Amino acid sequence: MLLLSAPFTARSAPLLSTMASGRIGLRYALSDAFEVTLDGTYEPRVTAYHSGVTVDTSHPDFTGPDAGRGLFNGTLTHSVERRALAAGARWIWGSVFRFHVGLDLGWSQRVYDRFDHIDLSASSPRSHGLRIRPLALSSLLFAPVAGLEWAFADKWSVSLMPRLEMLVGPAPLVGVAVPLVLSHSWYL
Repeated sequence: MLLLSAPFTARSAPLLSTMASGRIGLRYALSDAFEVTLDGTYEPRVTAYHSGVTVDTSHPDFTGPDAGRGLFNGTLTHSVERRALAAGARWIWGSVFRFHVGLDLGWSQRVYDRFDHIDLSASSPRSHGLRIRPLALSSLLFAPVAGLEWAFADKWSVSLMPRLEMLVGPAPLVGVAVPLVLSHSWYL
């Protein structure tokens, strides 16, 4: 879940959006109580609708042939997708049921595309016809993690690792991820 603000607007209420994600990663145990992690995440494109917003074509990120045309009221629609890379550390205690507490740091990029701004003030909705170019925003990712892992077999485990994701940088963002993770261990 992300609290997604509308691009090119001054004061839009954040939109609570949900999206599926895929994650792949590696964990390496430096000791029984401490692991380091590396993972990548991809959240495929979803469409967002921001109702009652004013698009400001003089916004610094607004580029294209319609820049500087003024203010437009209505509903902004767009697609958004996200990818991220992170490294982290986990403190762990327990044997069959293992509790994890940790922190991930990394990079995240959101790509906004397929913009349309719709005028709903008339009897039939119509597009304002703004030509808005795709927008890519890169951010620093800061994510505290806490969860529970169940080692149900010698080399297999399943875990639930909720994380609060804070994206710092242009257009800061807060999100919550609740990944269900199936893990296989191998030993050197």
